[in-house]
Amino acid sequence: MDRYRPFVHRVLTSLTHNSSRSQAASEEFWAYFLESKIHTKADRNRPFRPYLSETLRRYAKAWSRQNWHQQCSDDEQDAPEPAVICDLPEDEEMRFYATTVIHNAIDRLARGADLNGKATKGIAVGLPDSARIVRMYYGLPDTLDGDLREPMDTAAIGSEFGISANAIANRLFKTRANLKAMVIEEIQQTVPSGGDLSSELDLVFAAMQRVAQGIVD
Repeated sequence: MDRYRPFVHRVLTSLTHNSSRSQAASEEFWAYFLESKIHTKADRNRPFRPYLSETLRRYAKAWSRQNWHQQCSDDEQDAPEPAVICDLPEDEEMRFYATTVIHNAIDRLARGADLNGKATKGIAVGLPDSARIVRMYYGLPDTLDGDLREPMDTAAIGSEFGISANAIANRLFKTRANLKAMVIEEIQQTVPSGGDLSSELDLVFAAMQRVAQGIVD
């Protein structure tokens, strides 16, 4: 679940329209999620992503109403409760999710770790460099909170590392295959056995392509 904390934070910031309180909303969401045991009532035949999204939308509306009552003065308590608008376009939500999945995969690549954070073998040589090369080539930030950067071509990246553009291109080719395998492994964990894994992968891959064209070719 920790892997999706950044996604939850970004979605709640957008849904609640309250950037100054979004961190509190995020932390309170996880307490609500665990204490209410709402996850035990989830449809086991559905992927985790749409279930989490629906849960976030319901929570954001409830949180916004509660937060309004806590913030308004005594004189305002009797005023009509404002309409709570928790709107987030699906393509933007998918972009948040895809960005989180990409970051998780690159972070695993840099650490040479599996989904549980344990060291794994057979991924690629020079893992931290491979992760850095991917970020440079696609203009991705080092952290999820960072801003997108201007992508660099293989010649410019090669100059940075003191190796040829062809060597960078070869590293990118191998690294993309590793990243795609990591993403598939992660998404498999979010789709129940017998569920439509292919459709979920298509949705996530399409969103990833919009974030970083070619990253999962």
